[in-house]
Amino acid sequence: MTAVVDYPALVTRCLALIEAHTDASDAVAVVSRGDAALTRASDRSVGHFPADADGRWLGYHPADGQHALDLLLGAMQRGASHLLVPATASWWFDHYAQFDRWLDANATVIVDDLHTGRLFALPTTEAQPSVAPAAAAPLTWRPEDDLAERVEWQTRHLQELAVALGASTENVLVAGVDGGLGDRGTHLAVPASLQRLSPTAWRTACARGSAGRLLADRRGLGSLYLLTRPARSR
Repeated sequence: MTAVVDYPALVTRCLALIEAHTDASDAVAVVSRGDAALTRASDRSVGHFPADADGRWLGYHPADGQHALDLLLGAMQRGASHLLVPATASWWFDHYAQFDRWLDANATVIVDDLHTGRLFALPTTEAQPSVAPAAAAPLTWRPEDDLAERVEWQTRHLQELAVALGASTENVLVAGVDGGLGDRGTHLAVPASLQRLSPTAWRTACARGSAGRLLADRRGLGSLYLLTRPARSR
């Protein structure tokens, strides 16, 4: 028989746990599914996880474990010092294996309460390992899919990933069919299908990105680079 969760009581316990085990200077990210009640600690900075660059709940769960980890690293770069996974979200640890393994290896469990949740102290951005290139399961496309639409879809998701890692949308350059890279930016998104749509533009963008640091390389999606200096159009 499945136990019925008293959700309002769970929220109260989560907020009490945060106030008892963190300091006023800490910033706590909570797997909230958008519920503002979980972020209303009286004297703590508590925010949604996953969230967009403005702190709003992202609106959906991560696609896979690497996506969940990318979002967490992005939250840390924006200042998150702690992560709370409420008991109602404990399925994350099984469903997002790569996220779970990273927490196990790099974060510190402060509280693990079966009826409330698990609170982690996250490593500082200086101490955390760099974001490693990750291989995700390939995306499946139907033969009738339009190649240009595919590139547009990949671009949108690479931009979302860059924002999750701390970039501003306007600073994410996108490799285009014309080979241009815009005026300047901090990140470069190279959609995977651009290689078929415009091989020359794809090679130009990859050459520019390789001068920086590869943040993510997703099969079926593309590559995201951190540029070492602002890119300028020639």
